[in-house]
Amino acid sequence: MFSDQEQVERNRKAEADGRDEWESPLRKDVGFVHFYNYNNTWSLDCEIDEIGTVSPVKEDAELLAQEFGCHEFDDAWQEYEGKPDEEIPFYFYLHITAIVGHRGLE
Repeated sequence: MFSDQEQVERNRKAEADGRDEWESPLRKDVGFVHFYNYNNTWSLDCEIDEIGTVSPVKEDAELLAQEFGCHEFDDAWQEYEGKPDEEIPFYFYLHITAIVGHRGLE
């Protein structure tokens, strides 16, 4: 949904060929997102300007706290310190710039 699978494959091929040509596979062509609950009793339409990823690591925890006032990873990053990258989860985030519409929400 948030990644360009063709770019993922190009990255895999470049890595297999020993080339250092990695490019972010996160999509850049999504400008709006429509959120809704499972039974569609509410919806929220948002404009976004970025799709990114964060992990519970110290650098991301500091960035989230500083840039967005988000403190979800303030303590969690310590659990993953020193672990290999393959064992550290990552999460997609959508940087919302505006709410452009909603239904069923007050």
